[in-house]
Amino acid sequence: MNSEKLFKTLFNDHEKVCFAMNPYGTAISDWHDILRLEDAMKPEFFCINPLHTSRKDINCTAYRNFLIEFDSLSLQKQMKLIEDIGLPYSTCVYSGSKSFHFIISLENELPDIEAFREMKNRIYSALKDCDKSTGNPSRLSRMPNAMRGSTGKTQSLVRLNGRVPTEKMETWLDSRGCKSPTPEQKVERVERLVERKIKNKQQQIERSNDPDWFNEIFLNRWTKHFLANGAKTGDTHRHIIMAACDFFKNGFSEKATIDRLAEANQKSLSEVESAVCWAWGQCEEA
Repeated sequence: MNSEKLFKTLFNDHEKVCFAMNPYGTAISDWHDILRLEDAMKPEFFCINPLHTSRKDINCTAYRNFLIEFDSLSLQKQMKLIEDIGLPYSTCVYSGSKSFHFIISLENELPDIEAFREMKNRIYSALKDCDKSTGNPSRLSRMPNAMRGSTGKTQSLVRLNGRVPTEKMETWLDSRGCKSPTPEQKVERVERLVERKIKNKQQQIERSNDPDWFNEIFLNRWTKHFLANGAKTGDTHRHIIMAACDFFKNGFSEKATIDRLAEANQKSLSEVESAVCWAWGQCEEA
């Protein structure tokens, strides 16, 4: 299938997209230009939602696309599950390894990141076996017709269904017992989020006034070990996310966390920033 059709489904003509050769890419481009490249030159990844400036959740210019992935099931079982439950998805791409990447693209984009997170939580509640770590709006997915470097296999477009009407998505979620929160539930959730942010900000202020505020006695034993010794090859990204969550819980600022983890692991700021931003979003939602 023509990958151009996938991008015309997920994005509007004027929108910018992040393309990357590795999971840490942040630069954005005109998606029309990337599609003109020979398949051998195409990047492995693209960001599922359009962006401005660089790849961050807060830089998304539209909140319409959701990534669904099942790493714990075989390819055959993944497809059978999706068909059995009737998930209304827009595109399906073979990852070149052990999974399909399903993307739900809504006809009517959501107004903001909070509405996106609310919809994501409902979708993931309806899909018990899906990978819950792929839920942020600036998540990378696999580029069709590009080669996956780790396997040498071609990532391919499997199915293209078009954007999903909001009414159809709501009907499916209702059928799975994942109804939209009531106004009272939404207010309660916002109040909890505000209370947590205020508490976290107070901790940041208190510690920033202390010349030894980055004293690692506040962090758990595992985080201290990671800062001192690093992680096994290939596992650094996951460990950075776990450490970032510990920093968040202990009131450290996002910038200080990024700087400290980049220093401890000799990684570039852009690599660490991507992982920490995702961890921050998850912690704020919890």
